[in-house]
Order: sequence, then structure tokens, then C-alpha cells
Amino acid sequence: MRKIDVVVLIEKTCQMYVLDIARVEQAGLSGIFTMFKEVADLHEIAKNIVGDTFRFRLGNEMVDTFTEQVEGILNSKEAENNFKSFAIGLNPGMAEEIGMELRLSVAAQLAKLNLDMVLKMIKVGETGVDMRDLFDDDYIYICIRQLCGFYMQDKYVEFLGDPDMTQTEFFQELVECSEVRVRG
Repeated sequence: MRKIDVVVLIEKTCQMYVLDIARVEQAGLSGIFTMFKEVADLHEIAKNIVGDTFRFRLGNEMVDTFTEQVEGILNSKEAENNFKSFAIGLNPGMAEEIGMELRLSVAAQLAKLNLDMVLKMIKVGETGVDMRDLFDDDYIYICIRQLCGFYMQDKYVEFLGDPDMTQTEFFQELVECSEVRVRG
């Protein structure tokens, strides 16, 4: 998987969460975006992967255009392809393959963000407000599955359900699954 593909995958995941949260906010639950800061963290993970690719000096000021460049990639394959081409044109390193260990590390970061969101929804649920249907799907799991390239739902569910399992331990579990897969 190329670096640009990882960025697009994470950013599209972020944008799907944004759409779900915006729907709830439009229904009258103002402030929900601040409750789920993890969605902004998803965007930051993608932004960190691209590094300085979209940063430009404009006079004495540094301008970062990443956010503007990724607009529309969720709704238009053409916009996604244009973004990928533009990014690779600016930084040919964006077309380089990302190793499995880095992809698994990102997957563990994403799982931790999802765990934080799930814990918030459980806490709100304890007050009598059911938030199970807040998001249309488990977008982070889908993203992680694509990043890993192998079945890991059991490990993912274990991580979400085991309060003692750390992000590092989850990462190690993913590495072991990956190694077993490679060995056959």
C-alpha cells in the first residue's frame, strides 16, 4: 500500500465520521463535534503522514493546504484521483510503499482513537442516552482491516473489550498475526 493510499484511506474514514456527526448536530445536538475530538485526530494522523507535502511559504507565512486539498475525496473518485496525482507530483515519496510495521502502528493508533470514542458513548449511555446508532458503521475497523490486509476482528474486539490491553499490546498482537500470515 502506497503512502498516499494510506492517507486517502484515513482521510475518507475521517470524513465519514464527520458526515455522521454533522447529521446529529443538524438534528439539534450542538457541540457533538467537540465531544468526539478523535475525529479531528484522525485527520491529524493523515496530515502527519503527508508531512510537509502541502506546506508552502507565502511571503513570510507558512501555509498548509492539506485540509483544502482533501475536500471532496469522499464523494468523487475523480477528486480522489486528482488529490493523489497532485500529492505525488508535489512529493514523489507519496507513491512509495509503506511497510507492514508502519501500517500496523497506524492501525493501533486508530484502534485507540476508536476505543476512546466507544468509552465516551458508553459513559453517555449510562446516563440513559443511547448512542449506539450515532455512527452508521465502524469506519475505523473497516479502515484498519484495509490497512492490515488480513482478518483481525477478533484481536480488535479483544482490544476494545479488555481495559487492561494497551495500544502497544494491540500493536504486538497485530504484528504476530501478520507474521503468522506471512509464514502461511
